[in-house]
Amino acid sequence: MVSPSRQHTCARSSLWRLGSSWGGRNTSTPLSTNRSTEAPNLLSQEWQDADVTDETAAERQQHLARWAAERLGVATVELRPFLGGAANAGYQVFVDAADAQPTAFLRTRLGGGDTGNLGYSLHREGVILQVAARLGFPVAPVLGTLEQPDALLMQFVPGNARPDAAEIEMVAAKYLALIAKVHGSDASQFPVTQYATMGEAMRADFDAWCADAADSGVADRPLLALAERVLRDRMPTGDGPPSLVHGDVGAGNFLALDGEVSAMLDWELAHLGDPMEDLAWLWMRGAHTNFGDPETRFAEYEAASGHRIDRDRLTWQLALVMWKSVTALHARLRHVVPGELAMVQLIVSLTYDALLGAQVMRVLGGSTGLLQLSPVRTATTEANLADELLALAPLPGDQRAVLEYLRDSAALSQWLRQSLTDDCRTMLGIEPERLNEHIDVCPPAELLAVAGVVARDADRRAHTSQKAVRRIERAQKIGLGTA
Repeated sequence: MVSPSRQHTCARSSLWRLGSSWGGRNTSTPLSTNRSTEAPNLLSQEWQDADVTDETAAERQQHLARWAAERLGVATVELRPFLGGAANAGYQVFVDAADAQPTAFLRTRLGGGDTGNLGYSLHREGVILQVAARLGFPVAPVLGTLEQPDALLMQFVPGNARPDAAEIEMVAAKYLALIAKVHGSDASQFPVTQYATMGEAMRADFDAWCADAADSGVADRPLLALAERVLRDRMPTGDGPPSLVHGDVGAGNFLALDGEVSAMLDWELAHLGDPMEDLAWLWMRGAHTNFGDPETRFAEYEAASGHRIDRDRLTWQLALVMWKSVTALHARLRHVVPGELAMVQLIVSLTYDALLGAQVMRVLGGSTGLLQLSPVRTATTEANLADELLALAPLPGDQRAVLEYLRDSAALSQWLRQSLTDDCRTMLGIEPERLNEHIDVCPPAELLAVAGVVARDADRRAHTSQKAVRRIERAQKIGLGTA
């Protein structure tokens, strides 16, 4: 465990990868076949002893470039920023700036090396990748790991993380067969904490995420507080042995090339648990990256694994992975790196807030359809000012998205406040200021009504971004956020 005083350090995977290819076909021998769960020493002592605690972002990038050059055996390299995720930055590593493709791919944790209560470091992921390679999984060969700052250097693997619809149908069954193989693997070979039962593993994983949410300062948000209580109260039992779980399965987290899976990506969150969690990730990730019909994917998994999907457990696991995602996003938004545009994270958080609210209702036996409430706009000085700025000149898409969000938030603020007040009074008999307290103390029989209030609020807030609305509409097409 670590001090709760850390900043922007929640251990999260690249949940929102938006790019295409990043890494290298797995054709070389892994650096180590050590079966120990301790990471092999892939670093020279000078890097192990380096003090980077006071580095600026620019200094850290220079530090990483020197380290990557040493690992590749060259004098210098060029790091080109590549879209990362909720906690990690990504860089394509070029030995020659004129090269058509990078030599390697580097991931590093934003903010340094603290990995939170989860302990899911990139150093640990490097060992997982080496074990996975030895067991025959297609993964990027590990070129080195660094503990401070937490970093992972991998060989470039060609492939597309966002294949088109035709290629998805060519490769999906093969990918699901690999996920089934993960679930059937000997977990004792991996550097993951071992548990006797699935239930024990699930509780430990959930407790670690709860502690991380509390340390990050986001656990007291009404939606997250409610989801945490419902997930804990309704957690499925599991007396059988746990399985190895990848922890971030789905579109965007594997590379496709010529109808094959050239690499499975982002093993950072691998742990012991319930295989249904990986299928929940697969379903949820389809809301922002196309992976075809979820039911077709589930049938492919059943054929490969020989096991039927437990729909009740899947319902709970879907709420769990949404809660994990929302927790990571809100923690990231609380600790934005100077100069970083957080609008993409905000749009995704608005989307998954609404989807999580609807899924919590399902866990409780209810349902709610999203985007059925009609927003009421009010002319405000702030909204008018944003409109004036939008009309002045063409703006880059990211800057325009920020202004549109500020405009719509201002125009909808009165509707949002009044609607939440009305719902709290009519549905719960309380003032909105008491909502958090009520979530903690209300009897179980009242949780569905509380979930209705919280879900409706998250649904309304999604209207502050039309991009979030469009993402929810996309999610509804694959069965998420529907009544």
